[in-house]
Amino acid sequence: MMQDMYDPQYFFKRYEVKNTKTGESDIRFGMYTDAARCLSHGEISFDSNKNEYSERQTYIDNVYTWLKQIGKRTE
Repeated sequence: MMQDMYDPQYFFKRYEVKNTKTGESDIRFGMYTDAARCLSHGEISFDSNKNEYSERQTYIDNVYTWLKQIGKRTE
């Protein structure tokens, strides 16, 4: 599937998770993940000063010459 993505993707580069049972906090990293890791008894501390937000630019898919050649073969 090809799609254009013009806007940046925002993510947690580093975020704090608080264990609701014990009250302990843990720092996690989310740079190369699609979702934040949090157990059922944990919650993300969105207002923590330890959180670090970031953004990544995604490339815009293009029609490559090899794709054009495949399209010509199927016509």
